[in-house]
Amino acid sequence: MGASAWSRGTAAAVTLVFAVCLSGRPSPATGDPSDSAAGAGETSVLVSGIPLGASIPPDFLGFSFETSALDTGVFAPNHPVLVRLLANLGPGIARFGGNTLDQSAWAPAGSFESATSTVTAADLQRMFDLTREAGWRVVLGLNLGHYDPEAAASEAAAAALLGARSLLAFEFGNEPDLYVRTYAGALRPSTYGVPDYLREWQGYLRAVRQRVPGARIVGPSIAGTPAGVEILRQLAEAERDEIMFATSHHYPLGAPVTDPLSPAYASIPNLVSATLRAREIDEIGGWVRTVTDAGQSLRLTETNSVFGGGKHGVSDTLAGALWTVDYLFRVAQLGVIGVNLHATLEHCGGYTPICAPTLADARADRFRVQPNYYALLLFHLAAQGRFIPTKVTPNPYVTAYATRGSDSATRVTLVNFGPQPATVRLRVIDAPPAGSGEITRLRGPALEATDGVTLDGAAVAPDGTLTPGPASPWTVVGGRTTITLGGASATLLTLAP
Repeated sequence: MGASAWSRGTAAAVTLVFAVCLSGRPSPATGDPSDSAAGAGETSVLVSGIPLGASIPPDFLGFSFETSALDTGVFAPNHPVLVRLLANLGPGIARFGGNTLDQSAWAPAGSFESATSTVTAADLQRMFDLTREAGWRVVLGLNLGHYDPEAAASEAAAAALLGARSLLAFEFGNEPDLYVRTYAGALRPSTYGVPDYLREWQGYLRAVRQRVPGARIVGPSIAGTPAGVEILRQLAEAERDEIMFATSHHYPLGAPVTDPLSPAYASIPNLVSATLRAREIDEIGGWVRTVTDAGQSLRLTETNSVFGGGKHGVSDTLAGALWTVDYLFRVAQLGVIGVNLHATLEHCGGYTPICAPTLADARADRFRVQPNYYALLLFHLAAQGRFIPTKVTPNPYVTAYATRGSDSATRVTLVNFGPQPATVRLRVIDAPPAGSGEITRLRGPALEATDGVTLDGAAVAPDGTLTPGPASPWTVVGGRTTITLGGASATLLTLAP
């Protein structure tokens, strides 16, 4: 693809070496987090002085929404609370797709028999008005499951006109590796394979580019099955000059899984287990290598803790928030260029960071946040610049990540999954003899808590604002300090240059 693609691929490859070889895997939580002894003892964290890892893009954070939400009235410009909640997280990316994408009809082109929702120009106008106000850009999914290149091109032309600079890219279809067995029934015959998908994808590309010559395209939005990884590899190789970046989805646990012995069973112990973290690193790291070898980058355009909408008592807990902090840092360290957490704004209790109790509340802009929203706020504060290698002396409950931003400040994020406090002896190799900084803490009553989570003692107000208490000043002498991490908490230490 030329110099730019080579640079992206090389950077991602270096990131993988950095993540796996230099710093090792972050010490993940293991065992049962209800163990009263968990988190006891001391942990040593060494932070190198050289930023060797990938840069974290400013628009790393984002949300994924169902296409069917476009015609509900939730995405509208007269929603200042929702706008504020999005803007709090920086210049993010909103992706519209999900399972309902391939069941949606572009209304100007007419409907089809199995369509369950429609998208109109008025829906797109309202959505773009809201995202523009929040300072976010949009990845818009176009229905590939119901194959109609002309309808897709018509919708793309309308979106390009209405979205202007707020429109980042188009994505064709949702999880094509599941087209032979989707939740709504098979969209393709059992013989459907990669060559068939590529032929359809290329048909959409030609149709969309005829109507929108400069259209940016991402894909293939796979579910992550072995067949999907092959789609990912072949699309990245065959169309690397055409796609802006490659896309995939990832959910480590599943709400429909009912066997408590299954590694995919949604429970707090599984969510904070070493087995889960190792699996996430192997799976996502493998996908990054796949697209890097083709000269491309990878964004997780749909992900969260538990597929199937999340699980009450797991996804919407303090444990879910701590998983989110750690997961975001871990996938960024592997070379992923961004993450879109799937969200359903019109009801609460699952994995969605922002929610309203009912659709009527969502239409009335009566939104609130769940614990993992605080994880996004902390990540937004901490994930600046490039990764610095860290080394954690084995502790089954403590993980650590470090970055250095353009302001030359060093930011160290520590996560304690255990319910008991943990003492961390921290050393930053290139810190000045006498340094100063401040501590920001994400805390809550217990791992299983679904409310009471705060950032520096403050909660998000009903109007979407957050006014944290003053950060605690912190002194580091000779690059060394000792920090006591509260049980079930995340701590950010920001060191002045």
